[in-house]
Amino acid sequence: MSANFHSNELSEKILSQAFPFHLVIDQSGEILSCGQSLARKLKFGEADAIHIFDHFTVQHPSGIHEVSQLVKVKNKLFLLSSKFHDDLVLRGQLVVSENDTHFVFLVSPWITNVHLLDKLGFTLNDFPVHSPMSDFLILVQAQRVSLNDSMRLSDELTILNKESEDRVVRRTQALEQKAQELQESKTVLEREMKERERVEVELRHAQKLESVGQLAAGIAHEINTPMQYIGSSLEFLKESFIDLKELNVMITSYLSQDSLKQDYKSIKLLNLVNEVDLDYLCARGPKALTRSLDGIARVTEIVGAMNEFTHPDKKEMKQADINRALGTVLTVASNEYKYVATIETDFHELPLIECHLGDLNQVFLNLIVNAAHAISENNVENGVIKISTHICEDRVVVSIADNGTGIPKHIQHRIFDPFFTTKEVGRGTGQGLSISHHIIAEKHSGRLSFESVTGEGTTFSVALPITQISKQDILIKPDDGRDIAA
Repeated sequence: MSANFHSNELSEKILSQAFPFHLVIDQSGEILSCGQSLARKLKFGEADAIHIFDHFTVQHPSGIHEVSQLVKVKNKLFLLSSKFHDDLVLRGQLVVSENDTHFVFLVSPWITNVHLLDKLGFTLNDFPVHSPMSDFLILVQAQRVSLNDSMRLSDELTILNKESEDRVVRRTQALEQKAQELQESKTVLEREMKERERVEVELRHAQKLESVGQLAAGIAHEINTPMQYIGSSLEFLKESFIDLKELNVMITSYLSQDSLKQDYKSIKLLNLVNEVDLDYLCARGPKALTRSLDGIARVTEIVGAMNEFTHPDKKEMKQADINRALGTVLTVASNEYKYVATIETDFHELPLIECHLGDLNQVFLNLIVNAAHAISENNVENGVIKISTHICEDRVVVSIADNGTGIPKHIQHRIFDPFFTTKEVGRGTGQGLSISHHIIAEKHSGRLSFESVTGEGTTFSVALPITQISKQDILIKPDDGRDIAA
């Protein structure tokens, strides 16, 4: 055999005393050490390089044909059958070293009759004579090995537990971070979905308003031309009646002369004048024409207001007169309020402000129409809508108050939400206040607020910066300009 066997677990001396038939091999299968009795039987020399499977067959149900498979029979019973001695069968167990560098076969001949020893070439002296001391030493050695194994396994288990805890902590942190990222993504997605829904609603509303505005502008243009014809004709008739009145006076005065009272033609002409009743026509005609001209002027004013109201805004802001804009809106919305309320205005002198006038016209129209509806629902006999303007620091403030139904306290926090409405189906879109809030708070950096008492009425206030340079100085509340007070 080419090498000596050394072990920290079982010394060679103790191993030889306890197991004189033992075999020790390395990872390649070369026999490193062999009990003296077994070496004598197999005639192993000191310098021989002997492979375990060249001399033995491992008999075990799992089937062992390679050194790497020996781990399968660790601490299990097996048989080693000699390939050169049919009568030699070794029975025992396999011990694997702590660093897996060698395998120790702890075996002895498998015999059922002591008389077979001679046939095998063994004697009783070949078997170990156990004494209490040697058994004690072997037991101590085995206990030390067992203790070392236990300590080693305990250390390995501690390391594994620490590694497992570290992996659990890292995994938990990763999951928590992922959960936080998912929550943030969810929040961003919800915000984007709400913004997209709002933009889609506003776009549909704007497209509808644009279509209605184009139609109204076309109608206003078509109405304006015949109104001019009619107005010019009425002015002509009014001036003609003045001439007719003078002619009537001259004719009547001429026919009243005594020299013509007996003239047949003069009498016939005077009777015709009396039948036509030129005096009545000359007295009532100019008044009727004046009323007609007033009506034409009113229609022209409405057409002009509609044309101005529906004129599309440009992308950039322009300076505009808020008092004039409110007058235009009142003209356009007159059909909504004239049967349910009177209008009281208190317009103070205001500077021009930078704004999208078309958008502000839409806001004022929504607030005035809502006020008219609230008065109508409250069945108020003397409905009043008060509209006032004034300057507060660097802002222009427009107040629109009504004595209608008021807004119930439990829904006041929702009135600026999209699609929320208290009106029955078919009356309004449910978007008026939502869009108005967006126009004032986001497009103009202003504030839309209200105060309401159920059954008594509501006052909406619109605060707008005079210039967009000063819009950052305007107090915008954390709820994006929603200023609610009961």
